[in-house]
Amino acid sequence: MPSVENSGLSSLKLEYDANINPNIFRQLCQLDLKQVINKGKVALQEQAQQIAAVLKSSFVVTLGGVSDSQKQWGSCLAVRTDSSLAQLRSSIGNALAEASLSQGLRAIGVVAYIEEAMQSPTKIKVSLRSIGDEDTTAVSQAYGGGGHKNASSFVTDVQEFENWSQTIQGDTN
Repeated sequence: MPSVENSGLSSLKLEYDANINPNIFRQLCQLDLKQVINKGKVALQEQAQQIAAVLKSSFVVTLGGVSDSQKQWGSCLAVRTDSSLAQLRSSIGNALAEASLSQGLRAIGVVAYIEEAMQSPTKIKVSLRSIGDEDTTAVSQAYGGGGHKNASSFVTDVQEFENWSQTIQGDTN
């Protein structure tokens, strides 16, 4: 189910915490449901277009790189994007995981982006998403991150992440 951020409700800028906004129930009852649903449909279509555009720039990475035999978890598809699409990382990552699986790679998707809040252009946030029985936590924990089986993340040096893709791209040319 789409989250509030990905629906027509997000454009209303309502405070959903009744402790902060005691009028929330009244506000929700006054909504024009057809209008909210139509806004949500448009928002989801725009989101699907953004995801499709990002997926066109995907590339194969070797998780952990190939230079360290201790950190080889196979290959999957990845994208490097800007932080403006960070809120779509789950949807992008899941789409990448599906595409990875269809290409005979691990059913994991990697979404990497510079997190502006980190205030360091040399650090990159690496978000892993998987489908099925694929477990992302071994990779994330090896880099000091965490999460759960199908969704985890960590922060690493930009150069470390770039090494994941450079090695595999060099091998395929």
